[in-house]
Amino acid sequence: MTDAQRIKSIQRFVAAFGILLFAVTWKLWTPQTDFPQIPFFSWLVTVPGWIDWAGLLGIVTGLCWLALSANAKSTTIAVLVFMLSAGVMVSLNQHRLQPWVYLLLIYCGYMATLKDADAVKWVRWTVASIYVFSAISKLDYQFVFTVGQQMLQTLGGFVGFDVANLSDEIAVVMVLALPIGELLIGVALLVPRLRIGAGWLAIVLHGILILLLGPLGLNHHAGVLIWNCFFIVQAWFVFVAAPANETASDPEDAGDSLLVGKLFGLIVVAFPVTCLLLPTVELPVCADHWVAWEVYAPRSSRASATRPDSEPGVDRESGGIGNISIDQLSLEALGVPVYPQARFQAACLLKTRQAGGTGEAGLRHSPVFVSEVANRWTGQRQTVRLDSKMAVDRFRAKYWLNIQSRSLFIKR
Repeated sequence: MTDAQRIKSIQRFVAAFGILLFAVTWKLWTPQTDFPQIPFFSWLVTVPGWIDWAGLLGIVTGLCWLALSANAKSTTIAVLVFMLSAGVMVSLNQHRLQPWVYLLLIYCGYMATLKDADAVKWVRWTVASIYVFSAISKLDYQFVFTVGQQMLQTLGGFVGFDVANLSDEIAVVMVLALPIGELLIGVALLVPRLRIGAGWLAIVLHGILILLLGPLGLNHHAGVLIWNCFFIVQAWFVFVAAPANETASDPEDAGDSLLVGKLFGLIVVAFPVTCLLLPTVELPVCADHWVAWEVYAPRSSRASATRPDSEPGVDRESGGIGNISIDQLSLEALGVPVYPQARFQAACLLKTRQAGGTGEAGLRHSPVFVSEVANRWTGQRQTVRLDSKMAVDRFRAKYWLNIQSRSLFIKR
């Protein structure tokens, strides 16, 4: 498979899976009012809802065009239409920056600015970095004793083994084997001699995740399962498919890649490091958790709220609003997991409280709790209570990104 053939395959599955993922998460991309929409910049809060419909039309048009394009010029136009439309839509609501959206934008950026050989190289580096950063984010107390234990118990159930029979030490070692295996796959994908074998291991990994997260396991939403299917197809075309004639030239691949494309790739691969440095190093710009590929990583910052009449035992760690979590509210309203960032979640809770609450779990008089990233070794968090206008104003002043809701959000 030549570089040109490999990139054409990437183009096709990016378009196909993109259309499928936007379809199953369609409500997130409409001017809905069931869940607050928090733009990235404050000057976007008054943008009317019809812009969302126009943006969604542009996304669908760009992806369909990409699926059908047969030459480099047509592909470039298609990816630019998609990137512009998706960029506008994401800027209008931080919630829309789902990991798969970010990855589709990255790949389209490569296709628009790099020649085939360079595009293949940066796609490989990007995929490997996803596994590496995702693994590092799970080498963490929170993962080992929460989500990791859940996964281990579910896997044990498939083979009829009761994990409760294991000692605490062995259970921890088995949980840690999950991110360590992911880390080794990511590193091996960068070694030419190991690339094909690592690609097969990645396929097996995502097959296990589909079983684990599917209807027979933890029963996650369709988007999560499709996302893992995407990675299986990606591993085949990017790493496993026979590399025969890899250096064969293509008539449309003459010339050099744009420098901006190479710089873009470097930023994409390096940017997640900024999130790993938190809260150790104070940086002016830091990657959000999903942009840093922290997926299935419960250590992320978050916000929660409780009703004044809630019992003392409310589980604030899970984002509880009484007995309702903000993640559950997002899943029920939009069918997608909530954006795992304290800034965004606090903005949603403050807006919901201002608008009159969420049914029986009203928030009008409820304080909002903002928790920073959990300590990697102890799982402890620093938490700030927003129970007054002064506290809220002080919290808002910390961020240069917006935490105000779009004006179209009116809680019914």
